[in-house]
Amino acid sequence: MNFKTLANLLLNQHNFILIVGVGAGFFFYSVSQYSQHFIVPLLIVAMTLSMSRVDIKQMFSPAQIIRPTLIMLVFNFILLGGANVLLGYLLTKDSLLRAGFILLASAPPSLAIPAFAYNLKGNINASLVGTTMGYLASMAIMPLAVGIFGHEYDISKLLITIFQIIFLPLLLSQIYRTTKISRQAEKYHGYIINWCIAVVAFTLVGLNHASIVSSDQDMIVPLIVAIVTIFGLGEVIYLVCKRRGIHHSEIVNYILFGTMKKWAGASAVALVVFGAKASLPGAIAISVGFLYYCWLVIRWGIRPSREKRRVLISGYQIAIRCPFLLNSSQ
Repeated sequence: MNFKTLANLLLNQHNFILIVGVGAGFFFYSVSQYSQHFIVPLLIVAMTLSMSRVDIKQMFSPAQIIRPTLIMLVFNFILLGGANVLLGYLLTKDSLLRAGFILLASAPPSLAIPAFAYNLKGNINASLVGTTMGYLASMAIMPLAVGIFGHEYDISKLLITIFQIIFLPLLLSQIYRTTKISRQAEKYHGYIINWCIAVVAFTLVGLNHASIVSSDQDMIVPLIVAIVTIFGLGEVIYLVCKRRGIHHSEIVNYILFGTMKKWAGASAVALVVFGAKASLPGAIAISVGFLYYCWLVIRWGIRPSREKRRVLISGYQIAIRCPFLLNSSQ
């Protein structure tokens, strides 16, 4: 057991910011009424900086993207997304919670996956390509999924929010990465990203404070679904892969794609389009997902921080710094 590594992870200045953000949401929840107006801008900043490490145009060769994309679609959208929708519909009849589960199911993979794959010795190239393609796919999958399940919503508001949170950061990241300031500010990206995510987490917890502390169905159902689809599904994937003798690097990728969504982004879309209650599934999954990553650290450990953080991947380099919840030496 790598409990020393876990302690270092929890006390790392970047991860500690998120822990404080979630905790503050319970005690200073009234402030979230004001900070909710900054959720979308903060996510745009965080996602732009995270994606700025990737030169998207270098990924679009069929030989490079087909297998990682198929793995991502099967594990992140079909398996994980399907489990969220199925359990969400089985455990509650609340239309807002169901809408939240649909948005969570159709959200892209977590931007942390490539960095997590690096730390846990997974297949970095496949995780990076799969995550990027997942963001492109979610722009079509998210409105389609909400429409298929028949929830009443403002289509223009949904499309605008998807544009702001998914498409715009992709576009801005490719512009930003060509500027001189991106290279000068790169060492500060981790700090900025983690502060943005911490404020978003604080706001989502604060807005749903009443449901969380009351432990009613609004809280219990998303918590059960999060535990089952993150811890439960992740361990099933692990056991099946181990039994089939799959290589460790592939197991890491399957688990990450099969358990981790862009929870903050899904919550933000749900909040804007449907209201605070719909953001609960994603908001609760943020904390559960963090705990599951801690469990993976206990199981496997992480790469020593003294190792080089710049890795050559398919002809181009990306800086493996923490976009979210990661032990990172800035």
